[in-house]
Amino acid sequence: MNYVKKGYNPWNKGKRGPSGEKIGTWKGDNVGDRGLHRWLRINWPNEFPRTCTIEGCTKPVYDLANINPRYDPKTYNRNFENWIPICRRHHMLHDGRMQRIMNWRDFPRMEQLRL
Repeated sequence: MNYVKKGYNPWNKGKRGPSGEKIGTWKGDNVGDRGLHRWLRINWPNEFPRTCTIEGCTKPVYDLANINPRYDPKTYNRNFENWIPICRRHHMLHDGRMQRIMNWRDFPRMEQLRL
């Protein structure tokens, strides 16, 4: 068994491996949804906002929404200008998922929910 003796540090303590394009498994723009969203959160240019960026909303940010509600390969990429950090409710309103849920339930007060 390879244990480090008491009082000695492992050879790789404090060292970081290669990251980004230096990794052999880097996919570039062919990355999947989870990988792209993770990359965007880690590499966000300024401090990642803690609250929703929609005016008047103070809920915490859980989602990164693409500016285009429908999938478009031109905007679904690593460009930060194509993404907005918003709360889950506003993301669902932006994508139209909330509308589909309310229509499915036949919700009478749909006009009260606005983005």
